[in-house]
Amino acid sequence: MEYYFDEVESIEQIGEFKDEYVYDIEVNDNTHTFIGDDILVHNSTYITLKPIIDSCDWKGNKIDFILKLKKLRLEGYIKNEFDKYAKKFNTKNLQDLELEKISYSALMVAKKKYILDLAWKESSGPGIRFKPQTKIKPVGVEVVQGSTPPFSRRILKQLLNILFKKGKLLEYGEVVKILKEYKKQFILEDPSNISKTVSIGDYEKYVLEDRKEIKLGFKCPIHIRGAAVYNNGLLNSKWRAKYNLINTGDKIKYYYAKTDESIFAFLPGNFPYEMAPEVNYDLQFEKVIIEPFNRFMIASGFNPVPGNLIYARSLF
Repeated sequence: MEYYFDEVESIEQIGEFKDEYVYDIEVNDNTHTFIGDDILVHNSTYITLKPIIDSCDWKGNKIDFILKLKKLRLEGYIKNEFDKYAKKFNTKNLQDLELEKISYSALMVAKKKYILDLAWKESSGPGIRFKPQTKIKPVGVEVVQGSTPPFSRRILKQLLNILFKKGKLLEYGEVVKILKEYKKQFILEDPSNISKTVSIGDYEKYVLEDRKEIKLGFKCPIHIRGAAVYNNGLLNSKWRAKYNLINTGDKIKYYYAKTDESIFAFLPGNFPYEMAPEVNYDLQFEKVIIEPFNRFMIASGFNPVPGNLIYARSLF
């Protein structure tokens, strides 16, 4: 088998990532196939069979149609093609076609970030079937990210259920009304339940001074800036003996505050009520509820909801 090595020309960051595992790469090849540690690797493929079902004028259950199509047509064809591919390289074929999930609908936000309204998933026997909107499966989005505040995770799940249920019939007036009700609840929540959770890395690299005053290095991440505000406030208060300083390796929570520094961090389970600044609930709600929900809205073909929840009907 012929192969060659490519040298890496450049590495670029394509988004903002905090404490996330890297488990996927993109290759400049139409097949998206590559060899890693002598293993043939290939991305999953998502397709829609709706045009085929419609063209057949199928009146039965659509899940049955897809499963029959795989068993009676695709399995034999794919196996034959895999065998031909293996024979070309004088080896034995070990590949197989697997149907992992069938969804009523899917919301593709970005690469490896999507939400499925599951209809069927692979399991022992005939698989497991679900009714519409009973098994919403989010992958990679804020609903399942560890940094997402507990309150936000619960609300975003409810908003996703509404989005899948209503579809294109969703009305902006209804969305804004729902978000306003959630915001009333949001304001009453404990700061720990609406603050993002992240780990601190390289605190000493970005925070040059945190005792008498705060001096930050170039491109200091926002959560590390919040940690510096916390440490500075603690070091210059009478609460030094009650609370611990934040150090590299600690897990912290942070929120947008109504102060000149605009950000504040603290250690989970030990919120410093005596010295913590007031939460900027408007900005915090926008960052942890509206912005992630707008990514779902845009992926669904809707315009984003304004951060202040004020809109003119003529805009939509």
